[in-house]
Amino acid sequence: MTSFGLKILAIITMFIDHIGFGIFKEYAILRQIRKICLPDFCFSSR
Repeated sequence: MTSFGLKILAIITMFIDHIGFGIFKEYAILRQIRKICLPDFCFSSR
């Protein structure tokens, strides 16, 4: 996967996490998605 693809994946997973935090608080799986996005952001920020 290219660095652009990793950035897009990180953006999508962060968006899902924010939607889960703001709107669908009863669905814990949406909050667990954030575990994917932190390493993506750290790796793609270089």
